[in-house]
Amino acid sequence: RAESYEILQAMATKTSGLSPWINHFTVVQAGPSRPYPAAWHPACGKLLWKPSYNTIVVSMIPTLVLLPGSPWPVLPPGIHAAGLADVSAAFATNAWRRSLYDGLVDACGRLHRAGCPTVYLDGSYVSGKPKPGDYDACWDPSGVDPAKLDPVFLNFQNGRAAQKAAFKGEFFPSSMMCADVGKAFVEFFQRDRFTGIQKGIIAIPLTADPLLSGKVQP
Repeated sequence: RAESYEILQAMATKTSGLSPWINHFTVVQAGPSRPYPAAWHPACGKLLWKPSYNTIVVSMIPTLVLLPGSPWPVLPPGIHAAGLADVSAAFATNAWRRSLYDGLVDACGRLHRAGCPTVYLDGSYVSGKPKPGDYDACWDPSGVDPAKLDPVFLNFQNGRAAQKAAFKGEFFPSSMMCADVGKAFVEFFQRDRFTGIQKGIIAIPLTADPLLSGKVQP
């Protein structure tokens, strides 16, 4: 079993180009089928019993979990690597969420063309909230060409109004400090806003994403 987990880590690292610690794996051990505790599934918006199967299941976006005191299920702690297609399947589950997703894809495309390697996705969009107001994101500035970066990504005036108008979401450099808490945004995003409990976020590697390279349609 330990060997299988190590193999899965190696496979995900090879395919994503990221270190194993930012990949999430759901490994279900072989054995008789039996129920596990209820968990929230973002695609159908229901609490589901999680059965075991006689197979190994690898999921880049894990099942959402309930935190005591938080109104919506959220991602479990960690930075979970996923492509844009994975984000669509998990979270673009109604017309409003799809419109937010389309804005995210547009923003990721612009950041990708400027040399950004990774976007980190947070906010109620990656929770069980049926109609999130928007989404929050931060982008890795390493390798970004300032001459190619759309100025809107550095426009934080009026509550990021220009960003919301362009992409239906808010963007910050991942290393930028959030003045309210004294942490970089990539760290700040990993705390539940209602409880302060640690939670997860999504990392979207842009360099090899098939949707951004034109290999698949959004």
